[in-house]
Order: sequence, then C-alpha cells, then structure tokens
Amino acid sequence: MLLIFHNIYGSMLLLCIFALFTPVLSAKMKLFKIPTLILEIIVGIILGKSFLDLFASQHEQLRYLSEIGVLFFMLVLGLEINPDIIFRKSNGPKTTNPLVLVLIIFVSSLVISFAFGYILYHFGIIKNIYIISVIIAATAPGIVIPVLKENNISDTFYGQTIVLYMTISEVICLFLISSYSHLSLMGLVYNILIVLGIFVTVKVFKTVKDKVGDRYTTLKVNSFFNLESRFALAIMFIFATIFYMLNYDVVLGAYLAGITLAIVLKKSEKEVIHKQLDTIGFGFFIPLFFIITGSNLNIPAVFSSWNVIVLIPCLFGLMFLAKFIPAFLFTKVFGKKLAMHTGSLLAAQFSLLLIGSAIALENHIIDETFYSALVVTALISSLVLPVIFLKFINKNKQKLNLDSPAVSTSM
Repeated sequence: MLLIFHNIYGSMLLLCIFALFTPVLSAKMKLFKIPTLILEIIVGIILGKSFLDLFASQHEQLRYLSEIGVLFFMLVLGLEINPDIIFRKSNGPKTTNPLVLVLIIFVSSLVISFAFGYILYHFGIIKNIYIISVIIAATAPGIVIPVLKENNISDTFYGQTIVLYMTISEVICLFLISSYSHLSLMGLVYNILIVLGIFVTVKVFKTVKDKVGDRYTTLKVNSFFNLESRFALAIMFIFATIFYMLNYDVVLGAYLAGITLAIVLKKSEKEVIHKQLDTIGFGFFIPLFFIITGSNLNIPAVFSSWNVIVLIPCLFGLMFLAKFIPAFLFTKVFGKKLAMHTGSLLAAQFSLLLIGSAIALENHIIDETFYSALVVTALISSLVLPVIFLKFINKNKQKLNLDSPAVSTSM
C-alpha cells in the first residue's frame, strides 16, 4: 500500500500533506518552540531514507522542485535586508555603524576559523585549510532569518543588524567556496572582476530602474497577473544563469538578486513583491526543499562509525566558538546577555555547510567520515541553537528594546 507514494504524484501528495500540517504542529509545540523550517527538516528525515523511506526523494522531478525551492528561498532571504534601518543615523553622540560592526565581527570569526582549520590540518584530519575554515566561518541565513521573521524580530534594528551580518557572511563565504575551483585557473584577478561586475550590475540596474520606474508603475496591468513577482523571478533567473555560466553556485546568484531588489526597489514595491513571493515560496516550493533535504540525509549510517561520533562534538565546539567569541563585540550595542545568545544563534549551520562540504568531498579535501560528521553537526546546531535563542528572547522580550542601538548592558 505504501508503494503508492513511490511515484511522482504519490510523493507530491505526501509532501503537500506534511507541508500543510508542519506549521500547525510547530505552532502547537509551545514547550519546545522549534522553528517551522527546522521541523520540516525533521519531518523529511523521518519520511525519508533514514527511517520510513515512504516516498521517492531521489525522483528527478522532485530534485528540480527542490532546486527551485532553494532559489526561491535565497531570493526571499535577500529581500529581507532593509537599507533604511541598517544605515539610519542615531541621535546619540556616539553612533555605532552596523556595517562596520558586523564586518569587524565577521573578520574576527574568519580569523578564528582559520586558526581552527590549522589545528585540524595539523592533526591530519583535513588536507586543506582554506575551504574548511570558510565552512566553519559560514552562517545559516536559511535557518536564522526565518527564526527572526517568524518571531517578528527581523524588522527591528537588532534584527536588521543580524540580517546584515548573515548577508555579508553568506555572500563572502559562498563566493569563497564557489571560487575554490577558480583558484588554480584564473586566479585572484578573475574573482576580483566578478565582484566588481556585481557592483556594476547593481548600479546599472538601480540607474535604469530610477529612470523607467515611474513609467513602469503607471502601466495598467491587471493585478491578477502578479506582474511584480514575474519581474522578481526574471531577475532571479538572470542572476542564477549568469552565475551558472561563470561556474559559481546559482544559490549565490539568487541571493544577490534578492539583495539587489531590496536595494533598488521602493518600499511599496518591495512589500508587494515580498508578499507575492512569500505566498508562492513558503506556500509550496520552500517547504518542499526543506522536507526533501531532510529526506536525503541518512542519519543511521552516519552514527554507525565511532570516528564520526567522536568528531561531531569537536566540530560543534569549533563552530560554536568561532561565532560565540566574536559576538561579544555586540555587547556595547545590544548588551552582554543578548550578545551571548546572538553568538549561539549565529553558530547555527546548515545550507552553506552542505554546499561547502560537498565541494570539499568532491575535491578529496575531506573523506566520507569527516563529511558525515559535518552534516550531522550542522543538523544538530540548526535544531538546538535557535531553540536556545528563542527561549531567551521569549523570556526577556519585554525587557529588551530590540529596535534601539543602545540596549542596556545589564541585559
């Protein structure tokens, strides 16, 4: 009877049913407040090859849907950035520029990660310091930003500062990971040209949009056709196609497309596009991506090796410290306790770690054992650390002024 789910339509039926009820289950779990997207990963693990193996998670059509889902997801995450909040000026005599602050924190995290990478290399666990260090420094905007958004934090000054950190970390780390294959081909000059090309593209896009934007908005198009979301999707696939042709990860292209739209669009235009994309993405494609991602993980096989079991707590500790230590620099702006819990939230890992570790495995930098340990460590961090952060926020939300860059250091 269960074989009915092993064709494309049966698999889609099962996926849609669980995508429907997972948010309801998440809302009901008051004691253990697990973010919806993380719960979807857990559902995927249970339904997939780790345990029940109920549906054809390797089906080609499902793989395409999952890939579109991650592009949708990164586009929506890119749209979360709000330049007006991030670059607003404080009335106080001493101002802390969020951009400068998060750059200092990210560089500190990267330096610590390279130190940890050297330790792993010294003991012969890895064969290359570069890519593993970038993986340790990476963050998980796909986990963190939805946690902020789901709890109405993303639009506050605090939330936007964290979004800015995630944006800088994601773009730089994705770029460094994707450019690994170019290091022996065209070298540093090629990568610098790509970065300059991105800035030029954004500038040209903004200039053209400012000149033709008024004429575009005066077009009388029936709202039934959702012209705004079609425009956003066209931009997403333009960026994704360019990055694919340049042999970079298309996820980076989709994320930069979202950031570009967030920068160049007016607030009213952005709100319309955001609402339409949320409906399409979180209503269908994004839940499928997370459930299918969970279904492809083989957890029992990972824990069959004692080497992996020993590596997991070590890796978890390194990833945690690489974010927790630099996060203390947030103390002056948000207070000591919030800074500490911010460090634990930023230590959550998932999507970028999966991408980086797959590249490392493909290039024989790590072996299957280390790869499995990385995947499980990422999963544990994405399950545990956001829950710890949310418990602190929910307990102290009335005491915290998350919309102010001058939170009391007592908190």
